Amino acid sequence: MKRRIEEITASEIEGSLVRAQSSLPPEVFGVLELVVRAYLNVLGLVEAGRTTIKRLQRMLFGPTSEKTQLVLA
Repeated sequence: MKRRIEEITASEIEGSLVRAQSSLPPEVFGVLELVVRAYLNVLGLVEAGRTTIKRLQRMLFGPTSEKTQLVLA
């Protein structure tokens, strides 16, 4: 099954955040806003081509703390 990719602009996302702010409790909106802003940040880096897959992995999941060879040794 082929998935369709939807296009949405940053201004549409910002507008949705403004509308959501009036509808959601502050603590819920705060979490939603953090997630959306993180997504926009990552999307901007990918679109600009200023980052590598390895760098994105570190940003999203943090640095690796152990090497497999050391854990299995």
